[in-house]
Amino acid sequence: MSPVCRRFSVVVLVTLISASDAAYMSPIAAQSTEKMDRFESFYHEVFDLKTRLDIPGLAYVIIKDGEVLANREMGFEDAESEIPYSSTTLQDIASIAKIFVASLLLKLEEDGQINLSDPVIQYDRSLDVPPEVTIRHILTHTSEGLIGQEFVYGSTRFGMLVNVVEGATDRPFEDVLYELILRPAGMKLYPSPAGSSSMWMFSTLQDMTKYVQALDSGVLLTSSTLARLTTPSRNRDGHVLPVSLGWFTQQFKGERVMWSYGQDDTAGGLLLRVPGRGISLYLQANSGVLSDPFRLLMGNVERSPLAHSFMRLFVFSGEELIPQPDFQSASLIDELEEIEKTHSYTFESELLAQAPLFSFTGNQDQAALMYQVVRDRYGINESSDIVSHFYFAEFMDDVFLDAGIEMGNSLLIRHPNNRWILDSQAMLFARAGKKDQAIMLYEHILELPNQQKDRLHHRFGCWTKLPLAKLLVESNLDRAKKYLSEIMEDPLGCYNSEDAAALLGRW
Repeated sequence: MSPVCRRFSVVVLVTLISASDAAYMSPIAAQSTEKMDRFESFYHEVFDLKTRLDIPGLAYVIIKDGEVLANREMGFEDAESEIPYSSTTLQDIASIAKIFVASLLLKLEEDGQINLSDPVIQYDRSLDVPPEVTIRHILTHTSEGLIGQEFVYGSTRFGMLVNVVEGATDRPFEDVLYELILRPAGMKLYPSPAGSSSMWMFSTLQDMTKYVQALDSGVLLTSSTLARLTTPSRNRDGHVLPVSLGWFTQQFKGERVMWSYGQDDTAGGLLLRVPGRGISLYLQANSGVLSDPFRLLMGNVERSPLAHSFMRLFVFSGEELIPQPDFQSASLIDELEEIEKTHSYTFESELLAQAPLFSFTGNQDQAALMYQVVRDRYGINESSDIVSHFYFAEFMDDVFLDAGIEMGNSLLIRHPNNRWILDSQAMLFARAGKKDQAIMLYEHILELPNQQKDRLHHRFGCWTKLPLAKLLVESNLDRAKKYLSEIMEDPLGCYNSEDAAALLGRW
């Protein structure tokens, strides 16, 4: 076992052993007119999202009680390609691979080979992790900061669970994965086309369909274990976390969901399951913007317009479908009033998902309108919404400055060591002219305990030191120059080193 923890010890390509297109495709034409409208409405809403985010290609599947209801494909394999994106297009699924690792660990626990309360270093003492960090801490993303307390989503420590599997079984990770997960699900293990240096897991829409069907049929995990995956974990103070064990789980407008997402520069994906309805959606795309604008790493899938389209049409709609309003219409308020009066459905959460979409695509005025409608129409104070707080700091103009600061103060009571909230709140304080408060928060980010020294940690250091130096220039020029020099001399290279050099030269 290498002493350097890999995200996954061997990259795998998960693919079907055998499945013809005819066997896979569900004949939508055989559905009723009402169901056809439901499927077509979803298709058009997904296509609109693809267009607005400029995603080259994507595909999705809807599965109910193990049966494929629909699968659709749109676009191309990349922006320069004329090859259609399809249900057999190989795709890096990024962090969705975490649920495979979680399923594998739960199988090992069922077999008595591990206990989730075991320290991870019990299985590999070369791991660079505090000795009190357990398997459960990593599965719940509570291994950084104050252990067992703060939810800090990350991938580097999650990759250590591969070492746990190999230490517990004394076998290569890929062999155990194939035996306990892939083979029972009807999948086959293949080497990654990216080679052994890659650290990702690849799949296709057809592959992931098999995995979902295996979960539905009980082939992979017992009903009691599946129930654990829909039950939120708690931190050491008893507060509910946005995760169960390797999966995210939450209430979505009163309906329990479990979900996982993937994101990197060239890939995005979402797996959303509604256990109480027996229905699931899996969608994958060749662009990270499927996830990035909606900050899904914060653990709230209600900030995804895609999730809203699926839930509104397939979970919350009855025989008469709940339509999507035109969020860019001058008569939006009238549309909301008419739809909500007819269907007893409210759009406050969906508006809060549309706002980041408008912000991300450069329409700040429309994003501001979404937030304003929520405040005026529903009287909701989104005091615990990390995503809205992020956008108030990153994209919104000063009309939301006071609201953002108030929101951040509320969030930091519960999450005093969340670097995302600290960073956004520091930016808001700086814009409000509250330099001392901003400096304190930026320095707190740099001093946070028990942070995995990974790429994200490095990036936080780079982007924190530059605004910190700007705030310090009048009160402590030497400290300001120190931070700029650290950016310029960073051995891994900071993306903002040229900006730091320009400032240092000016001062």
